Amino acid sequence: MEEDSCQRVVSQLCGALSHLHSLGFVHRDVKPENVFLCDSACRWVKLGDFGMVKARGTRVPEVWYSSPYCTPEAEVARGNEDSWDDDRNENLEKKERVWVSVEPSTDSWTLGIMTYAMLTGSHPWSETGSDCQSYLRYQEWFREAKGPSDELVVRTEPQTGSSRKTSGVKEAGREEQHPVAPQFASFTPLACSFFQSLLDPRPQRRGQPEDALSFLGGDWMTEKERMRLEEERKKSSGKGAIKCVKEKEGRGER
Repeated sequence: MEEDSCQRVVSQLCGALSHLHSLGFVHRDVKPENVFLCDSACRWVKLGDFGMVKARGTRVPEVWYSSPYCTPEAEVARGNEDSWDDDRNENLEKKERVWVSVEPSTDSWTLGIMTYAMLTGSHPWSETGSDCQSYLRYQEWFREAKGPSDELVVRTEPQTGSSRKTSGVKEAGREEQHPVAPQFASFTPLACSFFQSLLDPRPQRRGQPEDALSFLGGDWMTEKERMRLEEERKKSSGKGAIKCVKEKEGRGER
């Protein structure tokens, strides 16, 4: 998606999620299939499918599944009867069910992943797991950017508003000391801060949707990447026009 359109979508989703959270509920299923664009300019966006919604604090079985949309704290349930893991050996003994509290930090994580997908057409990693190299590279970058004093403890517990805070790339000089994870190299420091806020591996410190609004309005993609994406869109548009002409020829409409 074009950057301006993406930011308009993010802005409206932040508003929708913040409202839902203020009512005491968590969506728990933010993904492209559940976001509805009502116009081509993305000025009217709706968040739908509330079948997974739960009240904050509800105790539910933790579920790990092989996807970037799965939160890192869910990995404690990997391999148990509630989880979906295509690579799991069926002969291994299943782990016990893990019960956790439903928290808004889940929506923050999925919003961050979906924003990345909207901007790039891909995902930052294939699955949020300790054996996924792309995710491990992100973790390493995140840890270095935050400093050695911030340990990555990803076990989830009930959170209070004061315990979560926005975190990101604080200083340009500091960021230069720590090379950006490869899959985030095409983003500006502002966008990197946005992603590090929503994709904080620590659920207690993960940014809230309303916090993400402060990152809107500036450039998210580097100039080089913006030009590359524009060229790709032009090529894609040209292919679409050729396809349309061929379809008309096939129907005898030309």
